[in-house]
Amino acid sequence: MDSSQDFRHTMNTRFPSVLEVYYKANEWDGNYGIREKDREVWAVKSK
Repeated sequence: MDSSQDFRHTMNTRFPSVLEVYYKANEWDGNYGIREKDREVWAVKSK
């Protein structure tokens, strides 16, 4: 999931709880902003 934003988008559609665990694990590890960046890119793509 780290390398593919498209895969994370698919996971968000099909298995949002799994993606939430991914985001939380990264935040616990000190990697912030992944969730926000994904949402920003997905919002632009959906327009």
